[in-house]
Amino acid sequence: MPALKKWFDKSLLKVGDGENELSLFALTFPIFMGQVSSHLNAIVQTAMCSRYAGGLFVIPVSLVGSVFNVLNQVAALVAIGVAIVLSIYLGRKDHETCKKIAGTAVISSLALTLLVTVLGLLFAQPLLLFMGMSKPDYSMYMPYALEYYYYRVGSMVLTALGGVFSKILCCYGH
Repeated sequence: MPALKKWFDKSLLKVGDGENELSLFALTFPIFMGQVSSHLNAIVQTAMCSRYAGGLFVIPVSLVGSVFNVLNQVAALVAIGVAIVLSIYLGRKDHETCKKIAGTAVISSLALTLLVTVLGLLFAQPLLLFMGMSKPDYSMYMPYALEYYYYRVGSMVLTALGGVFSKILCCYGH
């Protein structure tokens, strides 16, 4: 154990001093739970499709989920960036700049997500064909995959804006 103590410094798991000290676990747990709930949604969808539709929709749902996750990560770039920049300016107590950053992040997220959504909707069929729906065994599922894809990608604007608002609130300690 002495060797482990030499290599592992417990103070690295805390931020701040005295009364303002916070553990990294307390800071990261809400982010972790957000990620778990996002992936849990996909697991529940696949389980429900397998159980109640005899597996008919598992292929379209999983392919659409894969494409949606890539598009959603592109749209999440603004949320990730705003968390970093906003944290820096909040640390400097520059509240006027923080307001501008938050407003710019919301508008930028909306613009980027609308662009990604429009491109995703325009190229829906080629994307799904590229992901494997072109196989003869799967071609009968294409109408289901497209319908589900349109719903998922169409809701991406709300998902991305929710991510930006969530990051802004986390930075402010809520």
